[in-house]
Amino acid sequence: MNIQLFKKPDAVQMSDNLDELLRSTERYGQLSLSRMNNGWWARIEMNTNVTGSTFRVESEFKEMTPLMATKQCIERMHVALKTLGAA
Repeated sequence: MNIQLFKKPDAVQMSDNLDELLRSTERYGQLSLSRMNNGWWARIEMNTNVTGSTFRVESEFKEMTPLMATKQCIERMHVALKTLGAA
């Protein structure tokens, strides 16, 4: 099955501005950002065109800042999409 996104992820430009990064990911899915015991964690529940399917990408649970967790999650999203052939 080929997962199709509503928007291509290549429009997410890496930035050191957390607000810009959070806004740029809104159109691709729902980003969650949380503080855990060992650091920050980010997750994107990606939008897909398959009813009942999910596509989730996460950062590590131990990132030092919310910005680092968000950047790692976006980087992993790009790698996952390239691996799946969706990018």
